[in-house]
Amino acid sequence: SLKEVPTLAEQGMKGFEVVVWHGFYAPKGTPKPIMDKLVAALQAAVQDARFKARLVELGAEPVPLAKANPESLRTHLQAEISKWAPLINSAGVAASLSSAGQPAAQELSGTLKKIKETGSITLGHRESSIPFSYLDDKQQPVGYAVDLCMKVVDAVKAELKMPNLKVNLQPVTSSNRIPLLQNGTIDLECGSTTNSVQRQEQVAFGPTYFVINVTAAVKKSSNVNAIADLNGKTISTTSGTTSVPLIKSYERAKGIDVKEIYGKDHAESFLLLTEDRAAAFIIDDILLAGQIAHARNPADYRILPESLREEPYSMMLRKGDAPFKALVDRSVSAVMKSGEIEKIFARWFTSPIAPKGVNLNFPMTPAIRDAFKNPNDKGV
Repeated sequence: SLKEVPTLAEQGMKGFEVVVWHGFYAPKGTPKPIMDKLVAALQAAVQDARFKARLVELGAEPVPLAKANPESLRTHLQAEISKWAPLINSAGVAASLSSAGQPAAQELSGTLKKIKETGSITLGHRESSIPFSYLDDKQQPVGYAVDLCMKVVDAVKAELKMPNLKVNLQPVTSSNRIPLLQNGTIDLECGSTTNSVQRQEQVAFGPTYFVINVTAAVKKSSNVNAIADLNGKTISTTSGTTSVPLIKSYERAKGIDVKEIYGKDHAESFLLLTEDRAAAFIIDDILLAGQIAHARNPADYRILPESLREEPYSMMLRKGDAPFKALVDRSVSAVMKSGEIEKIFARWFTSPIAPKGVNLNFPMTPAIRDAFKNPNDKGV
């Protein structure tokens, strides 16, 4: 159709045929139901009379209906590469299936290269971040975040063609999770980590998979009805969490004074409240709900309705690793877009969970539903 460009025949290369295939391309990892719909739409278009007429006008021909699918396209590409590779290689140009969507080993970098070379991926998990990432009665890491991280593992297995990929599990805390990610001890952190703009200077995040409010849990007998009522009292929170700077900012803004003591994890921070060493435990509302639900006497506690800030949770990965970031985004977004996230959410937030069979009865909020509808990695 470009009349100003001479054809191969016009340039003296008689009998040289050039065949160009056109088709639809979708991101790797697109859910099968969506791909099936795309293929069906393509097959319908191939049979449309107007479409056929336009192809004839362009000097092209439609693919037979039986071949209008991704598998046939790949088979064709393989055949073409096999046919032309000797000629191309003789000219000193490399030809491989990498052009058909298969990354060659030498193209791997960052985390994917590390995983390929070691034959394993290491997930960082928490020990008491109920119900996101914690140890069950068999001391095995389980939880909502762990389930989503395993979806990423499945995507890595498919991407690298490593069905027997070894999965290592490494416990982390609020204080060491970022250093262990940066130094390569873990490859992906699966927990209850807030995606903040400040943390984005050190690490990257996948799509938001939960939205919380930072608030306080108190004993019903304490007569504490608002965070301001904690003036002059001792509060507990977990070291290395966003709750620490938030409560300090609240103190400055409201002109109150509280003493902070820190637990190494959420279980220890909650214990400080149960033993009356602290008048309140300040952390994310869903984590407070998890600790209270598994307490000896859950009815003794309540969560204040006041919120210090709304925050998004997501999984952490190393900063500056575009290929792995793309895989994480693609695989987690696919779970959200396909609706599978609804079942995973219900399993951990509106159903009985290990080890005590307690139901947190924490339904999906509008903010969480919006995060699933519009996957993003925006920080606060």
